[in-house]
Amino acid sequence: MPLISTPLVVKRGGHADQLSRSMWGMDRYRVSALQKLLRSGLGGLKRERAMAVLQCKLAILAQGARKRGRLDEARDFESMLLEFSAELAHV
Repeated sequence: MPLISTPLVVKRGGHADQLSRSMWGMDRYRVSALQKLLRSGLGGLKRERAMAVLQCKLAILAQGARKRGRLDEARDFESMLLEFSAELAHV
C-alpha cells in the first residue's frame, strides 16, 4: 500500500502529562519485559520484531548513559545486547 503525501496525524511529545515522564527508567522495564518474552520461546516473525525492539532500546539506553558520563552502565547495556544476541543464536 503506498503512502499518502498529506500527513493525517500530528504527533507531539514532551508534555508534562506524558506517560514516559511519570516514571523514571521506563525503557529499563521494557528491556526486561522483552528479554523475558524472548526467553519464553517466542518464535518466527514475532521473535525477530521483539529482538529488533530490544536492540533499539538497549542502544538508546547505552547512548543515554554515555551522554551522561556513565560509561560502566553504557558498557553493561552493550554487553547485555551481545550476550543476548549470542544466546538467541544458540536457540
